[in-house]
Amino acid sequence: MKRILGLLVLLLLLCGVAYLAINWNNKKNNSTIDTYDRSFRIKDQSEIHKIFIAQKTGPPVTLKRNGDRWMVNDKYKVHENKMMRLLKVMTEMRMKYIPHPNAVPNAIKEIGLIGVKVEIYDASDNKIKTYYVGGGTADELGTYMLMEGADQPYVMDMTSYEGSIRGRYILSELEWRDKTFIAEDLENIKRVKVDYPKYKSDSFVLNVDDQTVESSNTSKAGEKTKAKPGSIKAYLKNMEKIGSEKLKNNYEDKDSIKALVPFMTLTVSHKKGLDNVYRFFPLEDLESTRNTKNVRETKGVERYFVDCPNGDFILAQHRLVKGLLRSIDYFKE
Repeated sequence: MKRILGLLVLLLLLCGVAYLAINWNNKKNNSTIDTYDRSFRIKDQSEIHKIFIAQKTGPPVTLKRNGDRWMVNDKYKVHENKMMRLLKVMTEMRMKYIPHPNAVPNAIKEIGLIGVKVEIYDASDNKIKTYYVGGGTADELGTYMLMEGADQPYVMDMTSYEGSIRGRYILSELEWRDKTFIAEDLENIKRVKVDYPKYKSDSFVLNVDDQTVESSNTSKAGEKTKAKPGSIKAYLKNMEKIGSEKLKNNYEDKDSIKALVPFMTLTVSHKKGLDNVYRFFPLEDLESTRNTKNVRETKGVERYFVDCPNGDFILAQHRLVKGLLRSIDYFKE
């Protein structure tokens, strides 16, 4: 009898072990554990169509897809590299580790003080995720993050980047902006006027349709000659895309510089009737007694302040704009 009871007990134990093993295996393969509070990563970048970022140190910014480009605050094109870096974080971030319970109160407190709120929306303007980006860990190899509505913060990092990812979120509208300051539609250009106020004999007007060039010097104004073959096309090519070094809209001496006589004024007239006017001021002239008058005197000039038609005031490098700095002789046989 005892032997039978012993076998029954052993059988029950074996059944129990088998049940637990099967149940554990099912849980392993079909986990029902709620991982909402750690699911910061978005697997498919194409899901992301709008990003709202708010921080306590400045106005919020909204990044939104517009065709194949991103716009910041529905006003300006976004800098492509900075957008790429942000999307890379959102799709590649991973949980580095769960903070020790003793570190959680301070992490949450810091998020409350300096946390950046991030809202992500899909193409139908449905909110996909909302989370907060805190500060970096002591070794700067991870970043504290907290999902909205959660109590547990996590330390996050990226597989392809070693360091805090907070910096990719905390940009102002100005810092998010694309730095391109000349991006002319070449097919829409009707006329280009380049004026050197201090050296009129180098000034000229290009008539794109009839491929002629004329002097804008007072004594020779209106005298048209056929431009050297390919010279106008080569000149206009320089206007397709030129990037600035810095946006200087908040520069304290901006207004006083704009009141000066520029070294060069570039006026681009379009078939649709709109004129874009760019005014160039050599930085070296402002920092010394130098007075650049013509193209031949630009040797040694490294940068220009440029007053742009959209109201921007930017700093541009000579090596990027030198193709625009031509005299009338460039177009003559």
